[in-house]
Amino acid sequence: MGFPNLKSYYYAALLTSVINAHTTKQPPQWVVLENQLCTNNDLSSTLWTPKHERPRTTDMLPTTKLLLSTWDNCREKLCSAHPWALAAPIKTLHHCNGTFPHQKWEERGITHMYPLYTSEGLIHFPDLQTEFSLPSNFTFAYLQLKALLKDNSIHNRRQTLRTTVTKFEMQCMSATTPKKVLSTCYDSLANLKTDDTWKFMNDWQEDL
Repeated sequence: MGFPNLKSYYYAALLTSVINAHTTKQPPQWVVLENQLCTNNDLSSTLWTPKHERPRTTDMLPTTKLLLSTWDNCREKLCSAHPWALAAPIKTLHHCNGTFPHQKWEERGITHMYPLYTSEGLIHFPDLQTEFSLPSNFTFAYLQLKALLKDNSIHNRRQTLRTTVTKFEMQCMSATTPKKVLSTCYDSLANLKTDDTWKFMNDWQEDL
């Protein structure tokens, strides 16, 4: 009858925190608090690191544990690639190798995993060099990154996966605070189809 899926709505309400955790300008106070109790003081990095690679910590707040548990259960519906999402910040690779110089890549504008892949797999260095104006001496950094991805089986997992990001991932990577976050999360979890929605449902979503 078009009644909202309350379980999906509950999960969506929790998962809006994932997007809010990426706010860089005046982040909510709860983000500041939870960051202080996460590994490397970075909640967003902890979220995007796959469960099997995520560093263990005993200092997390109960709300953080609930968010991580919900995220692990729902991320397949929210992201286009698994277990390493295309929207994952490149700094998450620090959890695979503590010496990985993610700052070096971020300084060149490569802040997420997304630009590193094409439909055929890991992008070749000449193409990456052209797109981001990388100097020739960046070749070693690229080979280091490639070896890290291969050692952790990330490169192989990626080759057969889609290279387009979902609407949810786009909002996480947005430089500004996105709108209708709850609607985005709910639609992804409930798998709503536009043709199956009624007018009152659309009106309800616009109010979220």
